[in-house]
Amino acid sequence: MSQETERAILSHADKIHDRPDNRKCPLNIDIIFKAKYVRLVFGTIGGSLASRLHKCLQGPPWKTRPCSRDSCANSSPFVNGVHKMKWTNVAVKPYFSWPKVQVELPFEGKKIVLQPGTDILSCAVSTFNTTDMSFNEGGTLISRFLSRLAWSMDGGVVELFITGSSNPAHPGFLGRGNFETSWWAPIEPWDKIYLPSGKHANADLALALFREGLSVNSAPFAFLSFFKVINITLSEGLPQKDWINANLSKLWYRPAVDRIRELNKSESDIGEYLYRQGRCAVAHANMKPLVNPDSYNDRRRLQLDLPLMKEISALFMEQEFGLLRDSVFWKNLRDGDGKSPELLKKMVSQDGKIVYEVAG
Repeated sequence: MSQETERAILSHADKIHDRPDNRKCPLNIDIIFKAKYVRLVFGTIGGSLASRLHKCLQGPPWKTRPCSRDSCANSSPFVNGVHKMKWTNVAVKPYFSWPKVQVELPFEGKKIVLQPGTDILSCAVSTFNTTDMSFNEGGTLISRFLSRLAWSMDGGVVELFITGSSNPAHPGFLGRGNFETSWWAPIEPWDKIYLPSGKHANADLALALFREGLSVNSAPFAFLSFFKVINITLSEGLPQKDWINANLSKLWYRPAVDRIRELNKSESDIGEYLYRQGRCAVAHANMKPLVNPDSYNDRRRLQLDLPLMKEISALFMEQEFGLLRDSVFWKNLRDGDGKSPELLKKMVSQDGKIVYEVAG
């Protein structure tokens, strides 16, 4: 961080701390993020600057919240010892194209806001509640939303870090810092979005594991995440292997079908192979077979198996939990009346904001 930027932040901090009415107000992080060249991310603040900010904020920087002059005179971000604010904001790295403008959509009775990335700001997801909510409440809600969006877009989403803010006018702005950014090109907001409702009791867990498999930067752990979806309702190895073998003929995705044909040349029982050489070999290190992270052959084999395991996992979620794949959902929509409570359509509000509403 340049000296010029440090001086600008300190000047703003001192003005807030030394207000003429002697009221103490948390530092407005929003203003800081708007400053040129600033990338204020936890752990990147210099020692002297951190000390001054600590004095201003009366607490460590990660327990701050932006607020207006008139709204925070007697407020505190802590309720019964739990950090609570109106906005929960999560910086994300999506593995699919993200809207290039801010959009709002409903989810589980709350407002979700998607913010585009810029040269200095991260792509972000925020949720708002008129009454304060904790990081656990807001962060869990955002994670459930992201798992549904990842399922719909067939791409992963990595959560980078979480913050809170309480300015009701807008969500917090999250600096990019030194985190990796998405290499996918930003796009115009989607005309329609499919968000599965997940009515089955285990749907949330299945969607979370599936997003983990799409997002994690490790073929062995991605494989294990996809396999764990089957383990949700099938606790033993034999029924897991039997289910896989009974449903291989229902797969149609070309890379998965090609892998089945290749494995049939050397494996008489693909369910046993995926369970023993995949699931068990990744999960355990005290027995053979095992997957050695330094073995190129092991990593390469699991990379080849990954498309197959992903499709098996998705088929299991569709059959057991009623979570329709993107292609199946849109086909059913075309064949029906075009309405569904899982379909959101893009609208433009009177104030020019892009918002989504349930289409059915």
